[in-house]
Amino acid sequence: MAERRHVPLRFRCSGADLVVADTTARAAAVSRFHETEDAIWAIRGRMSEVWAEAKYVQPLKLRFRTELDRLQEDLRRTYGRSLMHVVTDGWLDAVEGGVLVHFSLRYLEWEARYPAEWAKHWGIKRGLLWKLSREPMCAAHRRQAADLVVLAVERPQRCEDDQYVRLARAIADDELRARLAGVATERAEFMLHMLDHPDRPPTRHSWQTWASARVHSGPVPSA
Repeated sequence: MAERRHVPLRFRCSGADLVVADTTARAAAVSRFHETEDAIWAIRGRMSEVWAEAKYVQPLKLRFRTELDRLQEDLRRTYGRSLMHVVTDGWLDAVEGGVLVHFSLRYLEWEARYPAEWAKHWGIKRGLLWKLSREPMCAAHRRQAADLVVLAVERPQRCEDDQYVRLARAIADDELRARLAGVATERAEFMLHMLDHPDRPPTRHSWQTWASARVHSGPVPSA
């Protein structure tokens, strides 16, 4: 196959309108998001057609290479209008970290506040929580991350929520611990337990072990 020509990712989507309280504005933003995803699939489909027409013969004829280059430009331009592709392709492109932290937190906020409207992709959620737990954050981003951790323990369990333990450990301070202590849920208790035991992995088994000890043995063993 021909070498893929790198086209820089251009951000054309802030994602802010996906998390606004105004239902009309948010509905319009969700509609635009899905229109953008449809456009991405259409471009990918045309790229596959061009490769089929070219019969994958190397070197590509000029007309095929020219069209593929144009389609690649269109694809990357369209990626920049999709919050989901901004966060996935942005990390692959090694875009400046603070920018990606901003967009990644926005994507997670979308899932946290409006799960029925969120573009469900649990693998992306898991990957972003893993990446954010290793990425330096400014004070404003740490506050946003702390808000997401608290939201996660206030609600019923969702897929990949266990990965919020990683994020909580990365930003843990007295303020976050105090906020978690003020949430009257088992999940908040468990989060504090996991902060106190950083060697324990954020898995279903860890939760089951903690919950069982809590119910049957009183205090959870420290080792």
